[in-house]
Amino acid sequence: MPPNQRSLVQLDVKALACGHSAPVFGTVLRHLFNRMRRLHLISMVIAVALAGYLLITAPSASTATETHAATTAGPPIETAETLKTEGPTTQSASPAELFGPQSATLALASLAPAYSQPAVPGSGDWPPEPNPTAVAPDNPSLTAGAPHHEISPVPPDHAWDTATVKRHDTLSQIFKRHGLKIAEAYAVAKLEGATALHTIRPGQEIQLAADPQGTLAALRHRLDPFTTLHITRDGGLLSAETVTRAPEIRLRRRKAVIRNTLSGAAKQAGLSHETLHEFAHLFDWQVDFSREIQSGDRFAVLFEERYLDGEKIGNGDIVAAELTVSGRRLWAIRHVDEHGHRAYYAPNGDSIQRSFLRSPVEFGRVTSQFTDKRFHPILKRWRAHRGVDYGAPRGTPVRATGDGMVKLAGRLHGYGKTVTIRHGEKYTTLYAHLNGYAKGIKAGARVRQGDIIGYVGSTGWSTGPHLHYEFRVNGVHQNPLTMELPKSAPIADRYKPEFLAQADSWVAKLSRPGSDTFAQLDTAQ
Repeated sequence: MPPNQRSLVQLDVKALACGHSAPVFGTVLRHLFNRMRRLHLISMVIAVALAGYLLITAPSASTATETHAATTAGPPIETAETLKTEGPTTQSASPAELFGPQSATLALASLAPAYSQPAVPGSGDWPPEPNPTAVAPDNPSLTAGAPHHEISPVPPDHAWDTATVKRHDTLSQIFKRHGLKIAEAYAVAKLEGATALHTIRPGQEIQLAADPQGTLAALRHRLDPFTTLHITRDGGLLSAETVTRAPEIRLRRRKAVIRNTLSGAAKQAGLSHETLHEFAHLFDWQVDFSREIQSGDRFAVLFEERYLDGEKIGNGDIVAAELTVSGRRLWAIRHVDEHGHRAYYAPNGDSIQRSFLRSPVEFGRVTSQFTDKRFHPILKRWRAHRGVDYGAPRGTPVRATGDGMVKLAGRLHGYGKTVTIRHGEKYTTLYAHLNGYAKGIKAGARVRQGDIIGYVGSTGWSTGPHLHYEFRVNGVHQNPLTMELPKSAPIADRYKPEFLAQADSWVAKLSRPGSDTFAQLDTAQ
């Protein structure tokens, strides 16, 4: 700055500091603005800040004399005349150098609303760069020199913002859409125990909560009806925890008389499709539902219902079931051992399960029996029929009737698409006229009882969709509808006394009249 200009500015500042009357302010401002175009941007900002500070803090004309006297009575103030400017003339003293740290803060604070535009990086304009020493010592997650704020604890009644996952959404996109920083989404995704957020799907909901400064305070993501992922911030650090809630178990009984079909009676009684499927599977080893169920048969089922916060969220296991078929009463009573393994037995402890299912098609109807003499619809001659045909719609799943290894999954002469399974050294089953094979079914594959191995079709010598099923013992065909299937082992001796007592209780509950809902206390048995 030229000497003549610098002396004029210093003189004006001195006059202001001494508390002269109002005309002096107008003179100073007029001098400042007349030279504004010649001053460097830094000098202009400092001068305006100085003028604003003195305008706000200067006393009125009526009290100027008193103020001046009080000022001179105390320690001498530091004016622009006492400042030494070094270096190039484009450098100017900062407000802190002019008035000390406290006065400079007041001057900047008074002008902050008017000068809200951000400073150009590297230009030397205020506000100054953040102080590297200002990082909170108890917050190691903050980087020295970076802007920060203390994380306020989330109050118990904080507001949650629910984000619905959209197609092709990522966690960072969700955070950005709800006003949170993308960097925090990356931090959350890296947390140990938060891997469930890597596979979010459209339609899922993620609840977000922010603190008053707009920083993520908590996150909730429901994984299933019983499990929720919680992410919280404590002392600036994020942590993930999976919380599992135990549902309330209530027992429900459903019973009905079969008039036309089992599925129709179950629907009329209010039994869900899933519970009906489990019920049929329990008696699969004893009953062929495709041909043995008749009008007048009856059933009763005692099963679990699961509740959370008083709201039903689904059904649980069948605890006990009764089925009367042609006057023959059958029971299935659940037993759970100390390892959580469940199995079903007759009330006397005998196993109701067999090594093989009676039928490979659930609810299929028998269209052709096992016989030594049958007129073949395609060959037009009489010949033996060494299997059982089940009529069902094309695409109906076909189940493996026992554990074993697949010997063949391919075309076999008039059988069309066929699967054959070896069950140990003694038993073999065959499934023919398939429309296709289930995934993974090929020669050498291991299958378990009840696994889907293919689908009903009409390939090979077939006049319509159906399944041809054969059962062989040591290579000899047997009638799968009438042969005695090998049983599984009865309940272990160490469990039998307790089981027998439970079985009597469950059988009584299945048979007694009255309410269909039982107290939760019953579930302890």
